[in-house]
Amino acid sequence: SVVEDRANQFILGGAISTQSGFVGNLGVTFGNLGGRGQSFSIDSNLGQNSQFINMSFNEPWLFGRDISASASVFIDQNRNPRNPYNSQLFGGGVSLGYRLSENVTQDWNYELSRSNIDNVSDDAPFIIAQDAGIAWLSIVGQDITFDSRDNVQAPREGWVWRLSNDLAGLGGQVSYLKNIASVRHYIPVRDE
Repeated sequence: SVVEDRANQFILGGAISTQSGFVGNLGVTFGNLGGRGQSFSIDSNLGQNSQFINMSFNEPWLFGRDISASASVFIDQNRNPRNPYNSQLFGGGVSLGYRLSENVTQDWNYELSRSNIDNVSDDAPFIIAQDAGIAWLSIVGQDITFDSRDNVQAPREGWVWRLSNDLAGLGGQVSYLKNIASVRHYIPVRDE
């Protein structure tokens, strides 16, 4: 028999800093919606000078097959009077993932975001002053992952090899190609 673990989470926190003032963190995750493994989460950091909100939905079995899909939207605003500029970023993304073999998965993703840098003062860094204004960023990417961990939640041994590629510039004002390769190896620290 299968025993379900608790799938919902609630996170509440706060901090005070001289740079950001009071910042509260609130996060809610509803897992295993309708008993189908779907999840919906909201994560937020809300403060006097900055606000960040991210909402996402994940479907692990799209069309009843071993295909995962997710969608998210986010907004990030910083309006600190001590900073030489203000910034706003909002956008969203979608992803689709599937298994190529027992240990290999591939994920495709797309993100579209709009940034705005304004109220730039004369003492702002040159790179910030140069990027002031509104810019759209369109990114398409893919990840190929080999994962041989013995347990995804609490691994004791195994490998994770990942190759990620992002291409920006299919629309929008920003263009780049980013490639990242990473390797993680898990080994037991002591025998049980």
